[in-house]
Amino acid sequence: MTAPAHPRWQRTKRTTIAASEWINHHLDIITLPSGKSIDFHAIEATMLVAGIIPVGADGRILLTMQYRYMVDAFGWEIPAGNIPPGEDLGEGARRELIEETGHDAPTFEPLYNFHPLIGRSSHHFHLFVAKNAHKISDTIDNDEVAAVRWFTLDQLEQMLRTNELRDGFTALAVLLYRFLRP
Repeated sequence: MTAPAHPRWQRTKRTTIAASEWINHHLDIITLPSGKSIDFHAIEATMLVAGIIPVGADGRILLTMQYRYMVDAFGWEIPAGNIPPGEDLGEGARRELIEETGHDAPTFEPLYNFHPLIGRSSHHFHLFVAKNAHKISDTIDNDEVAAVRWFTLDQLEQMLRTNELRDGFTALAVLLYRFLRP
């Protein structure tokens, strides 16, 4: 897609409020095309994120039950995690799948990539389909994962209809897999 002939926003000042290995929080002073200046809180992600749709030989999808501190709730999610700079995306996806579920797959096919908070953050999420996922270990990261369970696509669609899949990455992954699956 060709960008329209429209002036870009211009940063005139940046103050870093917090910095870590995962994110940097900046307060930018931005000049808009109209000439107006605004304060803009920008979240700069330092790592890519990979999410995996693990599909078993029978077509069921493996999810993890995870506790999320920010909303003080448990929920079913696809396995996912940060991919540090220098790590291959596919290998990082494989590592996350093994760490969180004890499962592996012979192939990891890219399905989709997107910016989940494009108006505020540089986060870049990559979604993979891991076909023929199978158990290779009983060991999972118990600090992150409370349970692992297989679901049919019909069960996941029903969970979407009843608002049971609350994680945005997981909800989008299920819908994308449903409509774009390789």
